[in-house]
Amino acid sequence: MQKTTLFLTFLITLALSLLVVVFLQEKTTVFASKPQELYKVYLAGNEIGIIKSKNELEKLIDKKQDLIKEKLNVKTIYAPAELDIQKYIGYESEINSSQEIYDLIEKTHPFTVKGYEIEIKDREKLYVIDRDIFEEAVNDFIKAFIDEEQYEKFKTSSQTEIKETGSLLENVYLQEEIIIKEGYISVLEDIYIDEKDLAKYLIFGTTKEQGKYTVKSGDSIEEIAFNNQLGVNEFFIVNPQFNNVNTLLAPGQEVSIGLIEPILSLIVEEHVVEDQEILFKTEYEYDPEKSVTYVKVVQEGSKGLQRITQKIQSVNGEILAVQIDRSATQLLKSPVTKKVIKGTRTSTGFYVHLDGDYGWPTNSPYKIFSYFGYRINPVTRERALHEGIDISGPGHGSPIYAVADGTVVTSGSHVSYGNYIVISHADNLYTLYAHNSLLYARVGQTVKKGQIISLMGSTGRSSGTHLHFGTYIGMPHGGGRVFNPLQLYK
Repeated sequence: MQKTTLFLTFLITLALSLLVVVFLQEKTTVFASKPQELYKVYLAGNEIGIIKSKNELEKLIDKKQDLIKEKLNVKTIYAPAELDIQKYIGYESEINSSQEIYDLIEKTHPFTVKGYEIEIKDREKLYVIDRDIFEEAVNDFIKAFIDEEQYEKFKTSSQTEIKETGSLLENVYLQEEIIIKEGYISVLEDIYIDEKDLAKYLIFGTTKEQGKYTVKSGDSIEEIAFNNQLGVNEFFIVNPQFNNVNTLLAPGQEVSIGLIEPILSLIVEEHVVEDQEILFKTEYEYDPEKSVTYVKVVQEGSKGLQRITQKIQSVNGEILAVQIDRSATQLLKSPVTKKVIKGTRTSTGFYVHLDGDYGWPTNSPYKIFSYFGYRINPVTRERALHEGIDISGPGHGSPIYAVADGTVVTSGSHVSYGNYIVISHADNLYTLYAHNSLLYARVGQTVKKGQIISLMGSTGRSSGTHLHFGTYIGMPHGGGRVFNPLQLYK
């Protein structure tokens, strides 16, 4: 029994000795290598491995990105911004290869290049390799909306003083706040390396090829623009070789019909002196002894001429506001009133007094600053048909007149039109007067041509004091067909 106990004690002691030896041998295996400088690699805050050489990984990243280097015309590609490499003391047995780490990075996070982030506050971000690319693109953007020679003179303070008529640029600036930051940009972003491409994007909102149109016999600039949802001013912007709406187009000629969707808002403030025609009035003398078909012009009318001085503010070529200095207005030629005798006797013996002419809805001097046609709305920034003309100049609170005899069918408020009036006239003609500060005419009231119906204002969706004047065959927005108000005066 004693021998058995001694034998068991011996076996237990031997086993414990072997365990100690094994333990010491394993510890020696782990700590046999000398500690050395290594790098832990983190991606988006998560550890993805350990490498021996940070420089080796960065060179591998650079080498693998040759195609991107060629595309962006850069010499160096950098690791993603989320990649963090921390030096520490470790052991060789724990090391990953640079290729293993690269494969993990490439699958989940993009690589970067040095460049500039252009933040257009509250709009979007653009990316360029060189800051000069953005500055040159903005310069090209500005020249799309301003005469290049005039802009250069403005920048160099060498504009010529106005002697009779002409214009001076007083201020040119971008409305948006722009923040430029240098840093590392993901190669997956749209990075501009050419100022022409960026300028195209700033003007059209895309770098895609713009539409073209081949002129047909009888086409006019106005018709081509309208049929392709372009304003006439926009047509001139995308076709700078033209500057006059009456320019004759040759059949087969190709013009651009690209729709501009500017990314930036270029504000231009001008001092303008120009000559403006004064419409002549027509006076009628009615003769009850003559047939209704009898018309005799006893004095021809002729337009007058006045010189007006104004301050004009525009955004991307579209006028926002006009202020006319009435004290500086010069009368160069007085208009001559047209005098007409008309018969009023009919076969039934009834008498009629219809002159068929239309009055102007505002005082003079005035300026039509937005015409009938497609445009980018200066308030909503959306492209839409502008169903009328915008007239400014006489000033806030100046009288608005009915352009013909009729009956008021609407007098109230609208979210877009503000305070507005609609008048029904003969021959199913309806006229609309919007953005008024005060309404005088009431629904059901009969009004005469030239009668004051409201006062000019800036209510509703308006960029400034003006009258929006619209004309329709049939009730506006009730089945009526809109047409250009200026057709009344041709």
